[in-house]
Amino acid sequence: MTPAELRPAPTLDEAARSPMERALGPLFIALAFLMSCTPMQTFDIWWHLRAGQWIREHGRVPYEDLFTYADAGRPWIDLHWGFQVLASALFDFGGPAGPILLVLAKASCVAAMLMLGLGASGRALPVGVRVCLWLLPMLALLGRTPVRPETVTLVVLALWLWLLPRIAERPRLMWWLPALQVLWLNMHGLFILGLVVWGCFGADQLARRAWGGRYGLEPLAAPTPHRTLWGVSGLLVLAAFASPYGVDGALLPFELYSKFSGDAAFYAKHVMELASPLLYMQRYGANPYVGAATLLWLLTLGSFVLLGLRGHVSVLRLLLFIGFSQLASTALRNVGLFSLVGGVVLVANVEQLWPGRFTEARRRWAGGAVAVVVVLGGLFLSGTLGPMLRDSELRFHPASMPGWYAHRVIQLAGAPGMPRRAFASHIGLAAVYSFHNGPDRKVFTDGRLEVATRETLERSIRVENALKAAAPSQGEAAPPVDSAWEQLLLDDEGRRPVVIIDTSFGKRRLRGMLRQTDWRLVFAGGGATIFLHSTDAARLGLPDVRTGPPP
Repeated sequence: MTPAELRPAPTLDEAARSPMERALGPLFIALAFLMSCTPMQTFDIWWHLRAGQWIREHGRVPYEDLFTYADAGRPWIDLHWGFQVLASALFDFGGPAGPILLVLAKASCVAAMLMLGLGASGRALPVGVRVCLWLLPMLALLGRTPVRPETVTLVVLALWLWLLPRIAERPRLMWWLPALQVLWLNMHGLFILGLVVWGCFGADQLARRAWGGRYGLEPLAAPTPHRTLWGVSGLLVLAAFASPYGVDGALLPFELYSKFSGDAAFYAKHVMELASPLLYMQRYGANPYVGAATLLWLLTLGSFVLLGLRGHVSVLRLLLFIGFSQLASTALRNVGLFSLVGGVVLVANVEQLWPGRFTEARRRWAGGAVAVVVVLGGLFLSGTLGPMLRDSELRFHPASMPGWYAHRVIQLAGAPGMPRRAFASHIGLAAVYSFHNGPDRKVFTDGRLEVATRETLERSIRVENALKAAAPSQGEAAPPVDSAWEQLLLDDEGRRPVVIIDTSFGKRRLRGMLRQTDWRLVFAGGGATIFLHSTDAARLGLPDVRTGPPP
């Protein structure tokens, strides 16, 4: 983390380590790779893939929304474009095996992230100790490593944390940070976290310059010149403008923060990943990933308390812990970020608490850690661990789950002659629709919160609530059918969309839709159903599959 703090004792001699110790790190990384090879379940990947294909086809990034008609013409600051180009190229190269390649690439990112995390701090500790300390962060991270740009963010953040402690040994590494920031900026909107980490590093440098040797602060062994710090800081700020979107791209994180914080209650209620971990567990019960992150937080807090009792303070690690704890407490999507940072901080704290104490016992620690890794690996490969960690099976299966994305149904909904607008009752199906049919055919709205307005989301929610209200609960009398929701879905020319209802999460909406007398169920199966207004169904000669051909 910082030069002196992260090297309280010399690195253990590699030659003195047993073969078991030398093999432990690779075993741990291999286990993380295998545990990340799970069936692809994320939905956003599909509009990411279509956007990447569009960028490669047109040789430019989009500046206006491509995929929805409710927010047609709205600006789209697509900072994911670099990820989208790479992911779509890999997917297209793989052909039928495209989903497998994406999952393997994601698993490789997870392995790289944990490898960097293991090396970011604790170099004076035996590998077995570090592996044991990293088991909790690894389990917590597995809950937030989908095939999405945020997995790239975790890798780049890990690289930041890996570079910082090496700056004292090789000061020139500092000048690579702006280039790394440019790469991050053009992959994901959370590039701003690089500036946060750098701010924590700068605050630590200033505090130790002023009060090193007092108040528990260690003096700097080799202070970085002010001119260098300010020069790198200036380049990092300039790097924030090095995207095709210029100033708009640099300001996007602040606009999103203002949007979500101003309407925090609304978004937390309707977007699961924006709910706090506490609110999520109140709604859906205990979650093993959140539980692992909570235990990691308690252990890291305890390590700070022990350091304080011994008269040691680390401004850098304390600021990182506070900042990323606050992020994780506000949104479930940030738990993975905290788990990575928390793992690095915990190991660094343990290293400073007991410098050199583990040298004689390193083989015992290594043996115990190997046993843990082998047991976890055996449980994983046997399928025993899967039900404990995921709602669905966790096993080596690097492809998408059969029927999960309803590809066949979505392709039928975009067949020639079908309405060129679509309303999907699940934003995941909207993403799949855009992949197969966009941007020529458009959905009402999708999961891109940087594009969708609150008004659009509220309209979508009103439609879903109207369909639910039309479906009586068991034992209740059927309410009158109200078709006012149809007007909410019309496009600017008054055209009705095709309505797609998923059968996994939208069963009540499906029952409500079946009571709409002006709509025909023209297809059912494969994870979703397709409804057409009777006028469109008659034009296409499509019968209601419940009643047979029309008279």
